[in-house]
Amino acid sequence: MAQNIGIPVQLDKPRVMRFGMDSAEFAEDKYGINLMQMDPKKLGFKQIKQIVFASLLENDPNLKYEEIGTLIDTYEGGPFELLEKATEAAQNFFRTTGRGKPGRGNTR
Repeated sequence: MAQNIGIPVQLDKPRVMRFGMDSAEFAEDKYGINLMQMDPKKLGFKQIKQIVFASLLENDPNLKYEEIGTLIDTYEGGPFELLEKATEAAQNFFRTTGRGKPGRGNTR
C-alpha cells in the first residue's frame, strides 16, 4: 500500500497538509465536502478555506478555523496554490486507500 505523504507548506511556520480518515470525515461531516467528489474548479472561497483547514488539522489538531483566513491571506502563492497543495494531499490519501483520485468519483 502507498504511503500517505504530507505536503509541506510554509505558512506562519512550516506546516504539513495531509488528509487521513479523521480529517476527510471532518471535511464531509462539518462542511459537506466529499473529497472523493470535489471539483476544485467549482469551489468558492469558503470551501477553499474549509479544505485548507481540514488538510492542516491532521498535523495540528489545535489549529482554529478562525486562523485560516490569515494563513491563506499571507501565503505567498495565494489561495489557489494552497488549494492545489490540499488537492495533492487528498490524492496522496486516496492512493493509500486504493480509491483513486478525488474529484473523479472513483470507487473500488
